[in-house]
Amino acid sequence: MSNSKAIIPTSHLAHELMTSLSFIKISVGALDLIDEADIDQCKAFIDHLVEVYLNDRMEPWLKAIGKEMGKDDDIHQTNELALLAWTERYPEIRKRVITVLDDMDLAIEDIINRHVGVDTWVVWSIVDIGRDKMLVEGEDYRVTDWKRRMASGEWSHGDER
Repeated sequence: MSNSKAIIPTSHLAHELMTSLSFIKISVGALDLIDEADIDQCKAFIDHLVEVYLNDRMEPWLKAIGKEMGKDDDIHQTNELALLAWTERYPEIRKRVITVLDDMDLAIEDIINRHVGVDTWVVWSIVDIGRDKMLVEGEDYRVTDWKRRMASGEWSHGDER
């Protein structure tokens, strides 16, 4: 196990997203909608995308090691809707905002693909480092599953499975 690590600059990405959304708001004269709270919404959106794409890579075997998938789609939709809420007053730019969110989605997927790959046997975890995230490579999920089964008594050293 190489135990590699990769820092994902989620704070920077959230600021980049907020800046893009602010430029769109300025373009329609919605200066009253530029708010510091936007950074928290952007950060929640980015952080959740990191979790979604990492869990997606491990989904086929997460249950085998005793981990449950969350309601990723519901949370992602809630975060995205929060970022889109102000476009109800400016429907003509909704498509531009959706394009910005989609571009960020693709950027996060690319980061996960570069560090984790599309298919992985490795258990990865996400650790907070300040306002950023770090991906930490763990052991092969089959080893983790074996340890869990042995510890629970489901298997013993004499099993021929």
